[in-house]
Amino acid sequence: MAAERICFSIAPGARQSHRLVCQPVPAEEEGAEGHGRLSRLEWSAVVLDERFIDLEVHVILQPQEEGAGQGLEWLQQKASGRTFQGAFVPAEHPRLKQVPAESIEAVIFEFDNSYSWFTAKDVELVVLRTDEEDGRSRPPPRPREFRPGSPLPLRRPGATAVGAAAADRAWESARAAPRLLPDASQPRESGAAEAAALFAGLGAVTAAAEAMQPPASEPSVPELLKSCAVLRAACAEGLQRALALGPP
Repeated sequence: MAAERICFSIAPGARQSHRLVCQPVPAEEEGAEGHGRLSRLEWSAVVLDERFIDLEVHVILQPQEEGAGQGLEWLQQKASGRTFQGAFVPAEHPRLKQVPAESIEAVIFEFDNSYSWFTAKDVELVVLRTDEEDGRSRPPPRPREFRPGSPLPLRRPGATAVGAAAADRAWESARAAPRLLPDASQPRESGAAEAAALFAGLGAVTAAAEAMQPPASEPSVPELLKSCAVLRAACAEGLQRALALGPP
């Protein structure tokens, strides 16, 4: 996947276009980095300073017959706005999936400021393209972020009976631990009480992680377990201090 950022300054009453080639371009061609045949395109355009502009997006098709003219397929009819977003996947397009891939020549972005006779427009266009020759699909989604109060993960399948039992006990302790964030609907507790809840919750979660007995063959596991142990020890120490402070 390759990203490109293009900035335009479009004079009053003017138009500006950007052409994105869909067919392979050899890297040795002068002034070209090289890319394969387009398999997916995503774009986002923003008009700076909260101004408006017209944008239309279309595909140019190579002639299907000798002597015929170029074809055109709209991806976005002319529309006025401050922000624009869209995506184009040739293999999934209702009409273009039926034409040969090599006939899809280019995607054209046409910005139109002809209706504005006094104001120039600054536009930023960002395109993300994925090519067939990349051999890669879209990047995998980011793992779900673990937030305080989120449901705890299930224990690892295939754990030993002893490890599974220990993990189950640790997860139950973690579920029973105070919430990491205070309930906004309830009166706020003292600072010491909130700190104690935080340390107790984190300590229970790190203990549960250690009890899962992850496979040591994973390169990051030993270092991660060391970090868990350090964090759990810090939580235990912090919990003792918070409990010693007590309510104000």
